[in-house]
Amino acid sequence: MLYLISRVLEWDVAIADRQGNGYWALAIAGWVLLSLGLYMVGMARIYLNGYWGVHVYQYNPAHQRLVTNGIYETCRHPVYVGQFIMTLGTFLASNNYLIVVLPVITAIFSMYRGIREDHDLQERFDDEFVNYRKRVSAWLPQPKFRKGRSTRATASVRHQRRP
Repeated sequence: MLYLISRVLEWDVAIADRQGNGYWALAIAGWVLLSLGLYMVGMARIYLNGYWGVHVYQYNPAHQRLVTNGIYETCRHPVYVGQFIMTLGTFLASNNYLIVVLPVITAIFSMYRGIREDHDLQERFDDEFVNYRKRVSAWLPQPKFRKGRSTRATASVRHQRRP
């Protein structure tokens, strides 16, 4: 819509010249960010495994659990961060500075939703969420690097194989 308005009013909205190297660098960076954001959102939805949607506040409390594994080990709100990264990628790939409003609006709404979600999780899970909040950043993913593959599961398998 903004693009059509800019064309009618003959505004020059391009960030980089389409024939120059800057255009392709922005387009590639945009598609990389778009793909990364989509991956984050997809992984977050997989790890939530049904604990999301319009009825998230109507689940039976006996069947609820705080999801802290997978991508949720690195970031408390990977869906919102992924959505922001996707809109940032869209902005860069579109080569149109008017679309900068998308990442800005997404950031504002995501921060609001994340804060509201934190309050809800605090009420539902109390100390478990407080400990999780202390360990994991809300917005900036913090990758956890593991040395080798020595997790509890593989360590117990190794101990079982010894004669």
